[in-house]
Amino acid sequence: MELMTKEEQFALAGRTTVMLGVHGNGLTHQLWMDPTPFSTVIEIFIDQGLNYDYALPAQVLGHKHYALWSDGAGKVDVLDTVRDHPPINWPDEFHGTNIRVDGPTVVNVIEERLQGWRASV
Repeated sequence: MELMTKEEQFALAGRTTVMLGVHGNGLTHQLWMDPTPFSTVIEIFIDQGLNYDYALPAQVLGHKHYALWSDGAGKVDVLDTVRDHPPINWPDEFHGTNIRVDGPTVVNVIEERLQGWRASV
């Protein structure tokens, strides 16, 4: 996105069904996503970190929001923030660059959310 104009960024977000990103301002682009039964925002956090900055807009806009993090020891948590509401937590390095991502978990969440999508289009 950083190499695109703002107009290009908005156009891309407007064609997006699943937005995935590390906690940060880029997730604000969900404002241009169409709300559908499949629209999803997956927010990746540092271990034990959690904030609702992008979960709340997702809920208002009609997108399903998931918080996702991995502790680096094989434990991966996926949190449906509309259903589950643990407390906000800002550990050291909350905005750091050492954020682990478990690829298979990301794929599973996306596949789960898009089940039935092809039949609906």
